[in-house]
Parts: sequence; structure tokens; C-alpha cells
Amino acid sequence: MAIRGSVTLECDSPKCHAELVLGDLDLEVAPQRGGGLELTAYAAELVEDDDGLLHCPECCRERERDEDDGQTYADPRDEKADRL
Repeated sequence: MAIRGSVTLECDSPKCHAELVLGDLDLEVAPQRGGGLELTAYAAELVEDDDGLLHCPECCRERERDEDDGQTYADPRDEKADRL
């Protein structure tokens, strides 16, 4: 059995255009009893969030930095006050 073609997964983060193309080494094919095929794809680089959206490694790193640092939504005047 040969696999021809590829599957392209896109990052669902806003303004991100990252893609991961899966080929024959990333797919496992298993024949089904009643006919047809079952495909299993392996994409260890991507992360699925609670809503079922896929995110690339770079977007995941950005989300980790922004999560609990308290600076993302802070008032810009707070940084100035810290320097005084």
C-alpha cells in the first residue's frame, strides 16, 4: 500500500500563517473491516487547545510568556512607576 499526497495542518492562532505538511512518514494507514481506510496522523509539533484549535510551537511559546506575567494587560504607566 502506498500513500500519495500530503495533509497540511495550519496554525489557528490569529495572524499566524504557520503550516505543517504531513507526508507518508507522518501517516499510518489501517484497512477497515467493512472497507475503507483509517488514517492516523502524527504531528508532535502542534498543540490542540480546549476548543480543538491547533497552535504551532512559536505561538505556544508566546502564549506561555503572556499567561501569568501580569504585564500583558498592565497599564503602561506601571512600568514607568517601577523605574522611578
